[in-house]
Amino acid sequence: MRPRIGYKKLVVAGAVAAVGVASTIALTSGSATAAQKFGYSGFAHGTYVFTGLADSGPQVSSQHACTTKVGIHETNDLATANVNRQAIARTVKTQTNTVNDKRGNGSITKATAVDVKLGNLLTLKGVENWSSAVNKNGKFEASAGTKILAIKIGSVTVPNLIKADPNTKVSVPGLGFIVLNYQKLSTTSSSATANSAAVLIHSTIKNKFLPKGATVAVLLTKAEVGGPVSGVLRGKAYGTEVKVGDLVKSSPTSLQTLCITTGGKSHTQGVAEVKVPGLAYAGAVTTTKRGTTTADSATAEMNAKTGRVTIGSGDHKIVVEAVTSWAKASKTTGTHTQLWAGSKVLSIRVGDKVIPVPQGVNKTVNVLDIASLTFNKVEKRGSSISVTALVVRVKALNTTVKIAYSEAAVVG
Repeated sequence: MRPRIGYKKLVVAGAVAAVGVASTIALTSGSATAAQKFGYSGFAHGTYVFTGLADSGPQVSSQHACTTKVGIHETNDLATANVNRQAIARTVKTQTNTVNDKRGNGSITKATAVDVKLGNLLTLKGVENWSSAVNKNGKFEASAGTKILAIKIGSVTVPNLIKADPNTKVSVPGLGFIVLNYQKLSTTSSSATANSAAVLIHSTIKNKFLPKGATVAVLLTKAEVGGPVSGVLRGKAYGTEVKVGDLVKSSPTSLQTLCITTGGKSHTQGVAEVKVPGLAYAGAVTTTKRGTTTADSATAEMNAKTGRVTIGSGDHKIVVEAVTSWAKASKTTGTHTQLWAGSKVLSIRVGDKVIPVPQGVNKTVNVLDIASLTFNKVEKRGSSISVTALVVRVKALNTTVKIAYSEAAVVG
């Protein structure tokens, strides 16, 4: 599942892969009232990993999905957060809050660790990161920061990096490079978003601690606020999810959630490939979100695409080509929510047998004793709609693979 993380752009959708909670979009109120409500969203992770493998993702997570409730306080803690079987962060605590006080009206998230250590290559002591997105005195504000008591690269203490400027890139011999005090802040006339991390670790050199090409975000936080709102709209999209029995082997890949309007612009993220060793492979997974709000309406659109997906091996290997799904929800004040969803599978093959792609909704095809294939699985629940382009259940592997999932809903 995982987002690409870079020092110039940190793509971590408000929804977290391992948590998988749908977020929401603010629906602008038609008229201002004395007690204005805002929509809030936020998360804090001890670590968040992308290695291209399915066993990467967030640890020690706290979050609040988009809500209009003030006073939420979510916490989590763990003695160690491990990456690639290495204890990379110790005594980790995370928290998320929705507030309306002297700090403003919005979301504030925080993560701390007593120390962050990657073998003998990198050591940080007394690390803290926070993100804040609030409406204060009628204006939206986004801010973030990182505190570090001590930092050592290799065996060298580097005191001038304790108060690093935002997005400071530093080379680390034997590893690659790190980005200290990562920040990405944005504000509009109707929202504020803050993304930050204490340190982004980029492994660009072969080493014994992290796979080459891996990125680890340590103490990663995000906060969002939007509005005023009179209702919320939920949206989620991902490329693939793999389960063996009831155990999740690969959390939702390239997970996108929508929490505040995107101003009508499409925001796309993706991963080049996802590997579930011995089970599945997916190439070129992308997801897109788009949210639009006006004084009396809101619309959300979610989209998921994958390239080739292979499941299993040998004579019964399943190969799926070019899968797409999309979901849309739209509501105007005083009307019912309108819902649309659809999907497309270019082709599918089991072994050397080509399986015709059926038309219609919720169509299941059984392939001998090998697998069952459910196409265009659409579910409506009240004001929400979701679609999974293809659900593959492989009997011999006791494995279920969901491909191209999109969901949207307007509530209120």
